[in-house]
This record gives sequence, structure tokens and C-alpha cells, in this order.
Amino acid sequence: MVAALAICGRRRTGAYALSVWPANVQHMLNDLALREGGGSGGLGLGYHVPRLVAQPALIWLALWTGGAIGASRTCRAATPERERAEQT
Repeated sequence: MVAALAICGRRRTGAYALSVWPANVQHMLNDLALREGGGSGGLGLGYHVPRLVAQPALIWLALWTGGAIGASRTCRAATPERERAEQT
């Protein structure tokens, strides 16, 4: 799925954000485990929860503005024939 979204340059931001989201969840779980184990390292829920809540909205925004979702779902490559057809 991510490879299909990366075809168009404008969609790469959304595809990248979508692909790293599971890593961000893992990062939260690792940090919380450090804190629970008595370690002084790791970031708390005040950092991770807003980040994980906001990331799906940012993924949607990047995919929507890139045209991957919404009314225009096709990746239209710029070709001379297409440009001439759109100008007339």
C-alpha cells in the first residue's frame, strides 16, 4: 500500500507518515516500559498521547492535499498529450 502511494511525489509525505506511525507506537511503549521499570529515562504520556492523536490527522491531511484520497484518486503523470488535452 505504501509503495502504491509513493508513486506520485506529492503523496510521499502521507505515505512516509503512514509507514512510520507503527514505529511511533512502539516508541511510546518502549518509553513507558522504561518509566514503569523504575528507570529515569523515557518520555511520559504528556509527550506521546498528543503525538499519537495528532498523527492520523496529519497523515489524512498529507494524503488529501496530495490527492491520494478524496475526489481525485488517480496519479496523473504529466505528459505532453495530457497537457495539450487539458489546455483545450
